Amino acid sequence: MRISHSSVTAASILLFGLGLLAPAVSNASVEVQAHRGGTIVEGVPTFPEASMAAFEHSLEKRFTIEFDLQPTSDGHAIVMHDENLDRTTDCTGAVDDHTLAQLGPCRIDVLGSGSNTEALPPGDSRLEPIPTLAEMIDLLEKTGGKANIEVKDLAGEHPSFAPDTYKLLEASDIPSNRITVQNFLPGSLTTAPSLYPGVTTSFLSLAFLNDSAVAIATDQGFTQVSPQWPISAEFVAEARAAGLTIAPFTIDDAEGIEAADALGVDAVITNDPTLADRLAGHRPNLALRVVRGPSKARPGGTIKIGSFVLNLGKGQSEEGARVSIKFNRKSLKPAGKISKTVPSLGWEEEFDTNFKLKVRRGAKRFGRFPVTLRLTEAGKPTIKKVVKVRVLRPRK
Repeated sequence: MRISHSSVTAASILLFGLGLLAPAVSNASVEVQAHRGGTIVEGVPTFPEASMAAFEHSLEKRFTIEFDLQPTSDGHAIVMHDENLDRTTDCTGAVDDHTLAQLGPCRIDVLGSGSNTEALPPGDSRLEPIPTLAEMIDLLEKTGGKANIEVKDLAGEHPSFAPDTYKLLEASDIPSNRITVQNFLPGSLTTAPSLYPGVTTSFLSLAFLNDSAVAIATDQGFTQVSPQWPISAEFVAEARAAGLTIAPFTIDDAEGIEAADALGVDAVITNDPTLADRLAGHRPNLALRVVRGPSKARPGGTIKIGSFVLNLGKGQSEEGARVSIKFNRKSLKPAGKISKTVPSLGWEEEFDTNFKLKVRRGAKRFGRFPVTLRLTEAGKPTIKKVVKVRVLRPRK
């Protein structure tokens, strides 16, 4: 059984009241959003900007992917930050001067983003085609991932582009609670809630407009504000008072990530999501707990071992961790499964892994016997717990 626990225990409330437990300085639940797919890994340009390789890597790491959409001349949406092809591809010219078919041969030829980039030479194996919105929808449907999408029409030349995109998202199998749509232009966001109900709407703001960002977002009924970094504690307080979540962009250095975390933002948009995740991101932390109590029986009887797995981390755990038991088989035998698979668990969710053992009728040894419980999780050390069970002598 999976159970959700309150994050505040009676003990912690008592300690806080006595002044022995200080409030946390940082927000341990910062969501990491991989800007343009997340092209940098711990400071090293690794993936082409806004490429499927970057998106797949970030979704595998359970980051939210952030990307921009531009319209082609024949009405398709492609994934690209710039209105022109020149900076990030081996093609040239405005995106909307090309049909989707004409963009087919173009290849993304820049690793990294922002000031941390590396040009790729012609013929390099890391060159990537430009993804389409259709491919991104398919990827998000298959992976169950989350995305933050900016539908771009800064010049106002494609007024139907944003609403048409929201309709495509609504027609997909992606639940709206896994999607954020963001924009610098309020008018490009206003139709989103009616066309894709439940979607998060995020108002983007450049630094010189940050002072008015909360007011604009509130007036338009948006749910999130995404200011250019840096921001102040006063900005955070104003956004919180307005009921807005906060996702600043674009933070790539450790000092900035830790500062944003300390301010208590909800998400950070970064070109280096691995760094951000290490410093402030969602991380699962599975713990094995044993319920202490009477664990004894006579020959022919059943011993119950109460246990559960609890996720103490802020991130969703991967499915596939296992709990198994090892015991003295001369006196004990299984009375059910001796290994159980743990499902994916959210923060402070638990999964019962109770086990039962039968005392053999012909048992000759009596007294206390150790039973070892092991929690094994891919890529992490095994957690072991030992409990003593008691085999009683048969009644005369």
